Order: sequence, then structure tokens, then C-alpha cells
Amino acid sequence: MFDLDDNPGKQLGVAACAKVANTTAPADAPKGVNGVGDGAVPWLYLNTTKATVGNVKAVYRLNTAGGNPPKTCKSSPAVFSVEYAAEYWFYTD
Repeated sequence: MFDLDDNPGKQLGVAACAKVANTTAPADAPKGVNGVGDGAVPWLYLNTTKATVGNVKAVYRLNTAGGNPPKTCKSSPAVFSVEYAAEYWFYTD
């Protein structure tokens, strides 16, 4: 779900999405912050669903960096986050 109505001058709607396909991030993608982490999350291709408000039809998540959880949570605190960065491309009709 992407709420694209946060800019009063550019109300683009709310995109409710479902995954169509994904692919593994390239091997040379940044593993995480400062090159430390468990790898980049997959790239995604999403289509919008009937619950979408607005003209967005497809979303791509590309150029990811980090975001994969650790292999084990054994030495992690009870609550923790895994940072990642990505480009999101929104296509309209």
C-alpha cells in the first residue's frame, strides 16, 4: 500500500498493490549500511488492485540496498529493525 496523497499540490491517490514478480538483487548490490548487512532485498514488480484510488497501475522496487533480515535472531534484541534503501517507480495510465 502506497499513500501518494501526502503532497497537497500533487494528490496521486493510494496504490494498493499485489506482487506480480520479483528477482534477486544483483550480487554487487550494497549489503547494508556502510556495506555491512545480510544483503539487498529482491527487486519487485507490483500491479495495483481494485482497491487503488487514482491512476497508478504498476510499481517497481529497484536498486535495493540492505533490508534482508539476519540469518538468526539469536543475539538480537527482542525488537529490532533492518534498514534498507530502494528506488520506487510508479507508472500511471
